[in-house]
Amino acid sequence: MRTAEDWLQDPSLFATCALALLIDRWGLSFVNWDPITVELELKADFGIDLDPGLQDRIQAASTVLTSDLFFVSPEAFAVTCDALNFGAPSSELLIPADLDDVLWGVSEVFLLLGPDRDRKFSHGIARYVGTLLSEAGVKKPPSVLEFAEYSEDETATETETLESDGILFKAFWERQVEEKQGLEAENNVKLMLLFRQLAGLPLKTGNADSIRERLNRHSVITPQ
Repeated sequence: MRTAEDWLQDPSLFATCALALLIDRWGLSFVNWDPITVELELKADFGIDLDPGLQDRIQAASTVLTSDLFFVSPEAFAVTCDALNFGAPSSELLIPADLDDVLWGVSEVFLLLGPDRDRKFSHGIARYVGTLLSEAGVKKPPSVLEFAEYSEDETATETETLESDGILFKAFWERQVEEKQGLEAENNVKLMLLFRQLAGLPLKTGNADSIRERLNRHSVITPQ
């Protein structure tokens, strides 16, 4: 069986799984630690040097649990999605999150916050996601991105054009269903990999479900 040390040196380790391992060892309070403290404690307790990419994923997930920035700040939203989707380690250069980053980032955040999450995304974030979807030709968003807002002028123009041609209208929306299903299928593969990782973690104080419950109870995100 793989040890916690083995998992924490695995470049494919998801943020949720990393948090499960660290909460299992240190308790929930660690999500409030700064990145340097986490790095030092990992070295002292596990004898490993933290990979910069994993450090970013841990920090991104911790921020989601301790603030509402992910839901109100487009910049924080983009950085978090990029980090959770195994983006390049953080630097002074802000690289906008693409559609794949956003789809996975939102999915993992919803998983972290659990079924009781009731926080709404700001208008700026909703329009950002709508723009990404529109640029990709996706007018029927995956269910996890249903909060996206599209340009009203663009939508009105498309509707007018499509409604004038019944065949074109039918073909367009059939393709949209295919696009949506394709995105969701790719995302579901990542979800299955994450759950497979969770099931294989050597947790001492509970199973993956109990860790998720503790995460959900700890979250400071409140309904608005």
